[in-house]
Amino acid sequence: MSKKAGVVLLAILICALLAGAYVFYSKNKDIAFARQSQQTEADDSYTPDAGSSDSQASDSRKTDKPDSGEDGSGSGNTDTASDENKIMAPDFSLKNLDGETVKLSDYRSKIVILNFWAVWCKWCKVEMPDFNELNKELEKDDEVVILTVNVEESRETVTKYLKSENISLNVLMDEDGTVAQTYGISGLPNTFIINKDGTVYGYIPGATNKEILEKIIDKVKKGEPAR
Repeated sequence: MSKKAGVVLLAILICALLAGAYVFYSKNKDIAFARQSQQTEADDSYTPDAGSSDSQASDSRKTDKPDSGEDGSGSGNTDTASDENKIMAPDFSLKNLDGETVKLSDYRSKIVILNFWAVWCKWCKVEMPDFNELNKELEKDDEVVILTVNVEESRETVTKYLKSENISLNVLMDEDGTVAQTYGISGLPNTFIINKDGTVYGYIPGATNKEILEKIIDKVKKGEPAR
């Protein structure tokens, strides 16, 4: 093969790769769950069961990077799953700060914003005021509820923080990390959006904010796909 022919073939190959990259970008640039919020805190004490079919979160605690194929339902930040592909959010029972037992399935007729957090987590505390503000607004909305799950901390630690920051969120205590492990949590914060029928709509790895959550809630209400 002549040198000239080799150069031409190389140029064709480069063009093909660029075209493929453009197609991939075009299909994924409008994902509803904005990827700018990848701030997470690492902690080697969280090691989700690699063999569990419910393990969905990114390994962001160890890498500060999201998994490119996960939306909390094991399918990535993709379009809303078709009926036959819907995945149920694992049900659980946890006690709130008042000692009352709360089940996820108690909210089966509502859109649930399920946030996993901890006081030691810097980015959790960054997003907490937004969750608190949104929660106050949603108290007038009978369709949506915010549930926050504190992972492996004491009631005293959580109560002290909430009082100091004047936060009135509904906090559930995952004292042994069992629920976090069930959801495959390997980084904090993490937020799951759950449909009224209990299926997972999507997953936000890392910190988020009120504006993003409002946009997602609006999409869920309208029955629009995640992207």
